[in-house]
Amino acid sequence: MRALIILILLSSPAYALDCPRQDYTDPKKQPDYSCPSPGEDSMVPRINLKASVELKKQAKAPWAGILLDTNRVLLLGLRIKALRRIRWVETTQFQERRLIEKTYLEKEYKAEKTFLAKQRDNWKKQAMDAYKELESKRRWYNSRSFWFATGVVVTAAAATALAFGLRK
Repeated sequence: MRALIILILLSSPAYALDCPRQDYTDPKKQPDYSCPSPGEDSMVPRINLKASVELKKQAKAPWAGILLDTNRVLLLGLRIKALRRIRWVETTQFQERRLIEKTYLEKEYKAEKTFLAKQRDNWKKQAMDAYKELESKRRWYNSRSFWFATGVVVTAAAATALAFGLRK
Protein backbone atom coordinates (compact mmCIF):
# COMPACT_ATOMS: atom_id res chain seq x y z
CA MET A 1 0.00 0.00 0.00
CA ARG A 2 2.83 2.36 0.86
CA ALA A 3 4.50 1.69 -2.49
CA LEU A 4 1.24 2.56 -4.21
CA ILE A 5 1.03 5.84 -2.33
CA ILE A 6 4.62 6.73 -3.29
CA LEU A 7 3.99 5.60 -6.84
CA ILE A 8 0.93 7.80 -6.90
CA LEU A 9 2.99 10.67 -5.51
CA LEU A 10 5.78 10.23 -8.06
CA SER A 11 3.35 9.71 -10.95
CA SER A 12 0.95 12.46 -10.06
CA PRO A 13 0.41 15.29 -12.54
CA ALA A 14 1.93 17.79 -10.10
CA TYR A 15 5.14 15.74 -10.06
CA ALA A 16 5.22 15.24 -13.82
CA LEU A 17 4.47 18.79 -14.98
CA ASP A 18 8.01 19.50 -16.19
CA CYS A 19 8.44 16.05 -17.77
CA PRO A 20 8.28 15.71 -21.55
CA ARG A 21 6.41 12.83 -23.15
CA GLN A 22 8.63 9.74 -22.99
CA ASP A 23 9.38 7.68 -26.11
CA TYR A 24 10.17 4.04 -25.38
CA THR A 25 10.35 2.99 -29.04
CA ASP A 26 13.78 4.47 -29.88
CA PRO A 27 16.51 2.13 -28.59
CA LYS A 28 19.25 4.73 -29.20
CA LYS A 29 17.73 7.43 -27.00
CA GLN A 30 17.26 6.64 -23.32
CA PRO A 31 14.25 8.31 -21.71
CA ASP A 32 14.26 10.26 -18.47
CA TYR A 33 13.42 7.68 -15.81
CA SER A 34 12.38 10.37 -13.37
CA CYS A 35 9.35 11.04 -15.55
CA PRO A 36 6.37 8.72 -15.98
CA SER A 37 6.67 6.17 -18.75
CA PRO A 38 4.15 5.87 -21.59
CA GLY A 39 0.99 4.14 -20.45
CA GLU A 40 1.89 4.53 -16.79
CA ASP A 41 -1.12 6.77 -16.20
CA SER A 42 -3.39 3.84 -17.08
CA MET A 43 -1.63 1.65 -14.48
CA VAL A 44 -1.81 4.18 -11.66
CA PRO A 45 -5.04 5.92 -10.67
CA ARG A 46 -4.99 9.66 -11.27
CA ILE A 47 -5.19 11.26 -7.83
CA ASN A 48 -4.18 14.84 -7.21
CA LEU A 49 -2.13 14.80 -4.02
CA LYS A 50 -0.49 17.61 -2.21
CA ALA A 51 3.29 17.84 -2.08
CA SER A 52 5.22 15.82 0.49
CA VAL A 53 5.93 17.57 3.76
CA GLU A 54 8.57 16.65 6.30
CA LEU A 55 7.17 16.49 9.82
CA LYS A 56 9.09 16.81 13.05
CA LYS A 57 8.39 14.40 15.84
CA GLN A 58 5.13 15.12 17.62
CA ALA A 59 4.23 17.82 15.13
CA LYS A 60 0.69 17.92 13.86
CA ALA A 61 0.16 16.91 10.21
CA PRO A 62 -1.43 19.63 8.05
CA TRP A 63 -3.70 16.99 6.40
CA ALA A 64 -4.55 13.32 6.69
CA GLY A 65 -2.16 10.90 5.02
CA ILE A 66 0.42 8.16 5.48
CA LEU A 67 3.68 8.86 7.25
CA LEU A 68 6.80 7.30 5.74
CA ASP A 69 10.44 7.49 6.63
CA THR A 70 12.52 9.66 4.27
CA ASN A 71 14.79 6.75 3.41
CA ARG A 72 11.77 4.62 2.52
CA VAL A 73 10.43 7.33 0.21
CA LEU A 74 13.82 7.58 -1.52
CA LEU A 75 14.06 3.79 -1.83
CA LEU A 76 10.60 3.56 -3.38
CA GLY A 77 11.44 6.40 -5.77
CA LEU A 78 14.59 4.56 -6.87
CA ARG A 79 12.56 1.38 -7.36
CA ILE A 80 10.12 3.25 -9.58
CA LYS A 81 13.00 4.62 -11.66
CA ALA A 82 14.47 1.11 -11.91
CA LEU A 83 11.13 -0.32 -13.00
CA ARG A 84 10.86 2.36 -15.69
CA ARG A 85 14.37 1.48 -16.91
CA ILE A 86 13.51 -2.23 -16.95
CA ARG A 87 10.36 -1.46 -18.94
CA TRP A 88 12.39 0.57 -21.49
CA VAL A 89 15.04 -2.17 -21.81
CA GLU A 90 12.38 -4.86 -22.28
CA THR A 91 10.60 -2.76 -24.91
CA THR A 92 13.77 -2.13 -26.92
CA GLN A 93 14.91 -5.75 -26.54
CA PHE A 94 11.55 -6.92 -27.84
CA GLN A 95 11.94 -4.70 -30.90
CA GLU A 96 15.50 -5.94 -31.49
CA ARG A 97 14.39 -9.56 -31.03
CA ARG A 98 11.60 -9.09 -33.58
CA LEU A 99 14.08 -7.58 -36.06
CA ILE A 100 16.50 -10.48 -35.53
CA GLU A 101 13.72 -13.06 -35.93
CA LYS A 102 12.49 -11.33 -39.09
CA THR A 103 16.01 -11.33 -40.56
CA TYR A 104 16.49 -14.98 -39.59
CA LEU A 105 13.19 -16.04 -41.17
CA GLU A 106 13.96 -14.10 -44.36
CA LYS A 107 17.39 -15.73 -44.66
CA GLU A 108 15.96 -19.15 -43.87
CA TYR A 109 13.27 -18.72 -46.54
CA LYS A 110 15.83 -17.55 -49.10
CA ALA A 111 18.16 -20.48 -48.29
CA GLU A 112 15.31 -22.99 -48.54
CA LYS A 113 14.18 -21.46 -51.83
CA THR A 114 17.74 -21.67 -53.20
CA PHE A 115 18.09 -25.25 -51.98
CA LEU A 116 14.83 -26.31 -53.61
CA ALA A 117 15.77 -24.57 -56.88
CA LYS A 118 19.15 -26.34 -56.93
CA GLN A 119 17.48 -29.65 -56.08
CA ARG A 120 15.00 -29.13 -58.93
CA ASP A 121 17.83 -28.32 -61.35
CA ASN A 122 19.74 -31.40 -60.18
CA TRP A 123 16.68 -33.60 -60.75
CA LYS A 124 16.22 -32.10 -64.22
CA LYS A 125 19.87 -32.83 -65.02
CA GLN A 126 19.53 -36.41 -63.76
CA ALA A 127 16.39 -36.90 -65.84
CA MET A 128 18.10 -35.52 -68.97
CA ASP A 129 21.15 -37.73 -68.38
CA ALA A 130 18.92 -40.78 -67.95
CA TYR A 131 17.00 -39.87 -71.11
CA LYS A 132 20.25 -39.45 -73.09
CA GLU A 133 21.55 -42.77 -71.78
CA LEU A 134 18.28 -44.46 -72.72
CA GLU A 135 18.49 -42.94 -76.19
CA SER A 136 22.07 -44.09 -76.59
CA LYS A 137 21.09 -47.63 -75.55
CA ARG A 138 18.16 -47.58 -77.96
CA ARG A 139 20.17 -46.37 -80.95
CA TRP A 140 21.98 -49.61 -81.69
CA TYR A 141 18.87 -51.19 -83.18
CA ASN A 142 17.52 -48.00 -84.73
CA SER A 143 20.65 -47.20 -86.72
CA ARG A 144 20.87 -47.77 -90.50
CA SER A 145 24.08 -49.72 -90.21
CA PHE A 146 22.40 -52.19 -87.83
CA TRP A 147 19.53 -52.77 -90.26
CA PHE A 148 21.95 -52.99 -93.22
CA ALA A 149 24.06 -55.54 -91.36
CA THR A 150 20.91 -57.42 -90.31
CA GLY A 151 19.72 -57.41 -93.95
CA VAL A 152 23.08 -58.72 -95.15
CA VAL A 153 23.11 -61.50 -92.52
CA VAL A 154 19.48 -62.48 -93.20
CA THR A 155 20.02 -62.40 -96.96
CA ALA A 156 23.18 -64.49 -96.66
CA ALA A 157 21.42 -66.97 -94.40
CA ALA A 158 18.43 -67.15 -96.75
CA ALA A 159 20.72 -67.59 -99.76
CA THR A 160 22.65 -70.33 -97.96
CA ALA A 161 19.45 -72.07 -96.91
CA LEU A 162 18.09 -71.80 -100.45
CA ALA A 163 21.34 -73.10 -101.88
CA PHE A 164 21.32 -76.11 -99.53
CA GLY A 165 17.65 -76.63 -100.25
CA LEU A 166 18.10 -76.63 -104.04
CA ARG A 167 21.15 -78.86 -103.94
CA LYS A 168 19.29 -82.04 -103.29
